[in-house]
Amino acid sequence: MQKKSITIFSLFFLLIATGSSFSQDIAIRTKFIESGNLYKNFNDFTNILAQFEENEKCIVTEYLGKYTYKVKYKEWVGYVKDDFLDVNEAMMDLYFANEEKQRLKAIEAKEKRQKRIREITKPKDDSIKKRKQDSLNKLKEAQQKQLEALRIAKLKQEQLAKQRKLDSMAEAKEIQKRKQLEALKIAKEKQEARNQKRKQDSLNKLKEAQQKQLEALRIAKLKQEQLAKQRKLDSIAEAKEIQKRKQLEALKIAKEKQEARNQKRKQDSLNKLKEAQQKQLEALKIAKLKQEQLAKQRKLDSISEFKKEDPKYLEKFKFKNTCHYFINEYDNYYKRQIIITEKYSLNEKLSIELIREGNVAKIHINLAEDLGCVSYVPSTRSSVRFTLENNQVIILYHSGSLNCTDFSLEALLSDSKIDLLKESPIKMVTFRGTKKAVTTSDLDYKDFFIDKLKCIE
Repeated sequence: MQKKSITIFSLFFLLIATGSSFSQDIAIRTKFIESGNLYKNFNDFTNILAQFEENEKCIVTEYLGKYTYKVKYKEWVGYVKDDFLDVNEAMMDLYFANEEKQRLKAIEAKEKRQKRIREITKPKDDSIKKRKQDSLNKLKEAQQKQLEALRIAKLKQEQLAKQRKLDSMAEAKEIQKRKQLEALKIAKEKQEARNQKRKQDSLNKLKEAQQKQLEALRIAKLKQEQLAKQRKLDSIAEAKEIQKRKQLEALKIAKEKQEARNQKRKQDSLNKLKEAQQKQLEALKIAKLKQEQLAKQRKLDSISEFKKEDPKYLEKFKFKNTCHYFINEYDNYYKRQIIITEKYSLNEKLSIELIREGNVAKIHINLAEDLGCVSYVPSTRSSVRFTLENNQVIILYHSGSLNCTDFSLEALLSDSKIDLLKESPIKMVTFRGTKKAVTTSDLDYKDFFIDKLKCIE
């Protein structure tokens, strides 16, 4: 410590001896440790010259006392306190040199005052010796105070270095904490990826099971078709017996329907609002029936004589007015009538089947085009939108299981939608899958609903 103090004092005397010309060549590189202002005047910290940011570089050219340094920052030269600077050893040397210079100036001024006093008063030798001793004592006391000031400044510098070390440790801890958080984030993302993979695997298994189910249904349908063919090959007597049973079952169903209608009328009579609605629906049906009869009459009136004799026209007229069934029989197990029409083609890619299971009417729409999956999930639910020539729009939503082969949508047909579909020919159809939607107006059989919905009533 003593050796270092001697070195510092040597540097002080060297700086004092070289004078101000040496100070002009000082260029100590450092940086700002926090954001602040660079001031224009040394004794006036109100006139801001420029603003600097933390970790920006600057050059120290002089120490002026009061913990203030003169610095060059970019194109500006101004003044700033040491609280904003990264104080290095070279800057501390400037500080100590300035303090020593000020101390020597004070001693020199004091000696000059004492010399003038001695010349004026001319005291006796003993008095002179005493004054000299007092001056020496005061000089030693001043030197002791200066050394104490230097010790305090050094202690402040050590505390500053210690604080910087603590800040570095805190920063290191913060970096370690960020790394741990990042590691936790990565681990969480990996876990989410694993969960997503499990979810995808489950979905794939579900799709596989549904595919197997569809295959089983296809096989069952094939068997059912074979069974139907076999029934056709049965004896005439057996066919007549089956027909008789069907007639009896049809009569039973008609009776049950009549009883159901009677029960419905009784229930409607208990609720005035329902009765009014029923009357309104009945009026609409009558108006619609009249409209259909009028349209049929107009069609009949517009037929020319040669068309009536045209075999192609007669065949087409017969097709439009005939129901073609794949299945039309009574299910003894479930006690209900099962009706499934044949597939009617509306164009090369689009075909439709109409279904009735007891009191429930359904429709099966098939499109030979890849639109993604046919989904029942509410957020991605598939649909088919029919726009009629009277601009009425009827939307049918998928109510079956997930299907990712061709677009095959199953939907329920309410009585109100059946009535709307029978009012006007089809103008265009929009199909929506999970991947995309497609619209077509190229239809060969636009009167399909008008002609064929009666087949499942």
